[in-house]
Amino acid sequence: MVGALLFALCTAAAAVAAAAAGEESGDAEDEAYFRPAGALGPPPWPVPRAAKLSAADFARHAARGLPLVVTDGARGLPMRGWTCADFATRFGGGHMRREYDRLGNPGDANTQSFADEAWITRRAPNGVPPGADPEAPRFAPYYWGVKESAWERWRGEAELLGRVQRLTAAPYFLAAHPSNLASMRHTPEFWMGANGTGAKAHMDGHCDSTVAVQLSGTRRWRLGRVPRSVRRSREQQFNDGDVYGAHYTNRRAGRWEPTYVATLVAGEALIFPPGFIHETLNVGGACAASVTYQWAAPAPAAYFRAFLPRLLRLGDLSGCHDRIRALATLGGGGGGGGGAGAALAARLDEDGDGVLSGRELAAAPLASRGAAAAADAATLVRDALLYHDSDGDGRVQLAELVANREEYWRTVARVAAEPAIDGDAGGGHGGEGEEEEEEEEEEETRDGDEREEL
Repeated sequence: MVGALLFALCTAAAAVAAAAAGEESGDAEDEAYFRPAGALGPPPWPVPRAAKLSAADFARHAARGLPLVVTDGARGLPMRGWTCADFATRFGGGHMRREYDRLGNPGDANTQSFADEAWITRRAPNGVPPGADPEAPRFAPYYWGVKESAWERWRGEAELLGRVQRLTAAPYFLAAHPSNLASMRHTPEFWMGANGTGAKAHMDGHCDSTVAVQLSGTRRWRLGRVPRSVRRSREQQFNDGDVYGAHYTNRRAGRWEPTYVATLVAGEALIFPPGFIHETLNVGGACAASVTYQWAAPAPAAYFRAFLPRLLRLGDLSGCHDRIRALATLGGGGGGGGGAGAALAARLDEDGDGVLSGRELAAAPLASRGAAAAADAATLVRDALLYHDSDGDGRVQLAELVANREEYWRTVARVAAEPAIDGDAGGGHGGEGEEEEEEEEEEETRDGDEREEL
């Protein structure tokens, strides 16, 4: 009976994988995935806009990793409407830094006092060469990474961080998950500057999605998905301004071509997933102020699955690879063979209905080993459901789990075999530490199989 079930699962999983395969195994077709409804012509497309989001609509959008402008995103937030002058007054004892000041401030120290209000109108060149993308910002913004005071005590601004944390509230569409406010209070960054200032296009290395709240002024954002042609790297590929160079030109346009563009006015918020290249530009007449945070739930799990090969190639996101692995494998080992995945799926399906409930997913090694607290375990279970619900019906069928696990291991092997553009030391995603972890997980899987047979 068990053998017949495992055979059926492997056969069904192969059918699911074949149906989902795109031009590169594991990749979604970019246009079908990212093009907003009703958008015409080639990118960049306007970021969709919405207001009065329900929790369900927001979760569905966020799980797919699709950018969204929430036009009432700052509703009820304590810092809504704060201007650059407000920051100069309220945080007069604080310091920030001007970005891209390599000659004057090579150590990126916070040397600019808020109280010296000359920064509100200052426009210092940011080093983008004249022949680069004409849409790129040409003047440097001011950055206050107050979150850094939590681990860089020498900055002496722990008290200011505490004030910012007390002023931080989750936007209404993020408030359903308590973990989001905790994450936001650990990740505040403020960006300010005069007309024409902005952050060069770059990719951040964090694993959580971002929300940017426009407190005052007007700022244009350009956002770009991971390029389809991205090659494997061990280090960062997308540092500030790198995409303006010849290596990341678009064949048609001759330069970097963003996927989306959006202009935010005061009171609006923008969400986008990890792994997105992003750039800002103050297009208003006055100094603009915004704050960005990372938030945890829901994770962009469907996006992780759809663009798995590209995300695993990015040294920029190397810190996220273990998290993606945990969601894809549910913490179980067994490598790329379908048998281990089928055995895990059959073991988790306690009621034998061919569908994994949240309660059944909670029994996976992902939840039992990978969570420090019950709330974290619940978040992991929810994100795992989003990852493995390939057809979007709100359920995880056993065949979906088996197919996604197989696809993950195949992708890991294929990407690890590709040469890294910045050299390789020990090989891709299969280093010594990971091999030891795989052996432990395989042993756990075998032990679980033996218990099931007993």
